[in-house]
Amino acid sequence: MSGATAGTGRRGLPGGIGAKNTYPDRQVWNIIGDGAFPMTYPDVVTNVHHKLPVINVVFTNPEYAFIKNKYENTNKNLFGTDFTDVDYAQISEAQGAKGFTVSRIEDIDRVMQEAVAANKAGHTVAVDCKITTDRPIPVETLKLNPKLFSESEVSVYREKYEAQYLVPLREFLEAEGLESHIK
Repeated sequence: MSGATAGTGRRGLPGGIGAKNTYPDRQVWNIIGDGAFPMTYPDVVTNVHHKLPVINVVFTNPEYAFIKNKYENTNKNLFGTDFTDVDYAQISEAQGAKGFTVSRIEDIDRVMQEAVAANKAGHTVAVDCKITTDRPIPVETLKLNPKLFSESEVSVYREKYEAQYLVPLREFLEAEGLESHIK
């Protein structure tokens, strides 16, 4: 479960409950940011109470990054986009789940293995992944396709976002014999 755009974050935890209830034998993962998780984290109690174990991965960078990044694009006011860091692993533990925290990339494999093991043992899990506040590549304006953007625009974009190895979606579609509807 994951919300890909603004305004969808509140469906992650309830969606995970629905997915686990509908497919009890499947492993359910909920990928969510720290802006959306607090809107519905009481649903962790619902997971625990009804024995619907879900793995919740919370990306924590104490800011509403999708809003902040959009404001930075337009040079508008950044008011209200930063907030206090919260320990979502501890909050989840207080609600009866198993909580884990990842602060270093070197620890991610071990922590995820522990999280999966706890989930297989029937526990709802929250993994609080502390991430950078560096701006990610703005996918809403991927300037990689030379059929849509000039060579200069593609080059500047690749350099700015260290995207030298990214491939336009069109190439994957064409490799599968499919056609993009974006001309």
